[in-house]
Amino acid sequence: MDGTLTIAAHDFEKIRRAIELPPGEPILEALDKMSADEAAPKRIKLDEIEFELARQAKPAPGAKVLMQTLKERHFNVGILTRNGSEIAIETLHCCELLEFFDRQFVLGREMARPKPHPDGVLQLLRAWKVDARSTVMVGDYYFDLAAGAAAGTRTIYFDPACSGHWTSIADLTVNTHDELRLLVTGE
Repeated sequence: MDGTLTIAAHDFEKIRRAIELPPGEPILEALDKMSADEAAPKRIKLDEIEFELARQAKPAPGAKVLMQTLKERHFNVGILTRNGSEIAIETLHCCELLEFFDRQFVLGREMARPKPHPDGVLQLLRAWKVDARSTVMVGDYYFDLAAGAAAGTRTIYFDPACSGHWTSIADLTVNTHDELRLLVTGE
């Protein structure tokens, strides 16, 4: 969602510093290595930071048109995020994208093991009663693509900066929502 449907705004190193985590390590994994007592206040602070970022979220160019097209064509859509689900809901609300999602398919870190683990993708596939190979996981980061691949879906790397960072692990790469819309709809 962040960096795919929304304009990427997370400065993960700044977040790590704010919650006093070592640089470079993924935030959730660093917290999981701590005792519950040590991690609890850091998790609260993380939620506060993420809610503030959610309130400032802006939709990515073309995201609303893409989602409208998917809705009109009755595609199953969901969100799998390493944020909490309520933070994701707030982000979607602030970006005027919430109308395109059934809340039960907005899965946060409290509902499934965080990406890159495939739990959340598999949970969505079961709920929709669809085969993994008929499904696409779209994301802008390694964790998204790894989760989709591990669940057996096709993966699309959304790369608006044209960086090419994760092209080699994705089935396809797109740079805009218009490209993605055309690819998915076949028009």
